[in-house]
Amino acid sequence: MNEKKLVILVAALAQLTTQLIGNMVIVALPEIGVDLNLSMDMQNWIYLFYLITVISLTIPFSKIISQYGVKKCTKIGIVISIISLLILTFTSNVDAILVARLLQ
Repeated sequence: MNEKKLVILVAALAQLTTQLIGNMVIVALPEIGVDLNLSMDMQNWIYLFYLITVISLTIPFSKIISQYGVKKCTKIGIVISIISLLILTFTSNVDAILVARLLQ
């Protein structure tokens, strides 16, 4: 497989996993709410933190990515996503869930 195809494959997988991560937590929120005794308002905040972060940081991060390079920023983004998934997986604290959603 040549390098160009590999780059396209990694970019496509990164985009797919970003969408999956965003939607998996939304699907799991009712169950998370039951396990952690969260109100519907707090569940909405968990969802809204993700949306507000994505909306507010898209343009500034696109500028940062153009300055420092797509490859380096993609690697950093994947590492941050893995860290946030680990936090979400092993936490039972609402504050940690909110921080992990911000990192996503």
